Amino acid sequence: MNLLAAAALIEIAVTFVDLPRSGPEVAGVTRLQTAQSILAVLRGRRLPPVYGFVNGKLVADHPEDKAILAAWVAAKNPLGNHTWSHSEPADLAAYLADIDRNEPLLRELMPGPDARWKVFRYPSLNQGETVSDRDAIRAHLSARGYRIAEPSLSVDDWAWTEAYARCRAHGDAAAVEELKAAFLESAQVSLALDDALARRAFGRRIPLVLTLHPGAFTALMLDALLALFQEERARFVPLETALADPAYQKDARIAPTHDELLQDEQARLRGLRLVPRPERPPHSLTQICL
Repeated sequence: MNLLAAAALIEIAVTFVDLPRSGPEVAGVTRLQTAQSILAVLRGRRLPPVYGFVNGKLVADHPEDKAILAAWVAAKNPLGNHTWSHSEPADLAAYLADIDRNEPLLRELMPGPDARWKVFRYPSLNQGETVSDRDAIRAHLSARGYRIAEPSLSVDDWAWTEAYARCRAHGDAAAVEELKAAFLESAQVSLALDDALARRAFGRRIPLVLTLHPGAFTALMLDALLALFQEERARFVPLETALADPAYQKDARIAPTHDELLQDEQARLRGLRLVPRPERPPHSLTQICL
């Protein structure tokens, strides 16, 4: 590979949120099977350690799912904090307490130094209803030794699992094939647009942090998704590599935010005029297999 070609590589750090379970039940697929399928793909593709951000309340509600988190760690993939109950920061004091409440479970699952699991992902990417709340949350995280892992690449995989569950329930194999093809097309567009906006917002290409969910459709499509990204000249890097980039040290200090990626916030801060994106996720997902 020549130097010009090497410079064109896109670095992607893969992460998962909402562990240990996400999305509706899918007929014939258990939650543990879904997790095992995901872990097998990560291992088969030889990805670096992949962070899974945990909501402890899911384990409290479904104690059997603790085995999923244990399997995640046994596969040498670290865990991080996504708040106890996937809470929103409308009540600031309750939100900060929800962050702290998740820590005993993480400490139990990842014994040893706390630093490895003290990585935080905001639920719904909501960093605070006001700038002062945003500052207070960041101050709390900093005081407790957390790094913040803002995503910069999304393929909206969570939305596809609901449609997939309906099509599986109807036994509509043709519709499932349509979903699979449409998802990969959508993911290819998302990669191009998220990378392009990051380059506009920061004036250069940055490592992208991908956010995924442990749902049955994601498990079904993960290998094809990673293969697609590799065809698009991506290479997979540890989350720590991405977070070391100066772009992830910038705080846009805008509020409120909801489902906004790192570069979306920077673009809003700078008042960049944006080309309208395709609908994400596509509305047609709510109509298929009804």
